[in-house]
Amino acid sequence: MRAITGLIGSGKSLVASVVREAGYEVLDADTVAHELYKEHAGLRKKIAAAFGYEAITEKGINRFYIAKIVFNDAQKLCLLDNIVHPVLQQEIEERNPPFVEAAVLYKWTDFARNMQAIWVVEADESVRRERLLKKGMNEKDVENRLRMQPQDIGSKEWGVEKIVKIKNNGAPEVCIDFTKRLLKKI
Repeated sequence: MRAITGLIGSGKSLVASVVREAGYEVLDADTVAHELYKEHAGLRKKIAAAFGYEAITEKGINRFYIAKIVFNDAQKLCLLDNIVHPVLQQEIEERNPPFVEAAVLYKWTDFARNMQAIWVVEADESVRRERLLKKGMNEKDVENRLRMQPQDIGSKEWGVEKIVKIKNNGAPEVCIDFTKRLLKKI
């Protein structure tokens, strides 16, 4: 399994779309998490116990309610991670796709060590901030989310030889071309 990771707004989805267009399955960890929020009774029960029943909806979780809590409190974010990540990681391992798009990979050191390769999509904070604002996030939400992420996620603990950095500060075509060249090496 290979991973596509990066900080919020870096361009993970762009890289994943190129990989999909080349015919590879890319499992989106966020999508899987939302499936689990809807279908995994044990996970829903733990989230409700930790954050109140307002956190749960028929369609999964109340994203706005949870985001307001966890992106303003590092301890609450850690609590949510400790509830969700073990279940999510197990689900991804069971599905065993050729690629997984996972922003949270930097929190899963053991899981990351087992990857064949880790493609880290990078963009300057100012570029990421601009992208998030264009997606409709407000300035406060952008600031809170950027503040909750580390500055660098290319962990030496993963094994440096596994890490491929994909710079994505410029035109999308540059990132797309670089990703296509990477795919030819597989």
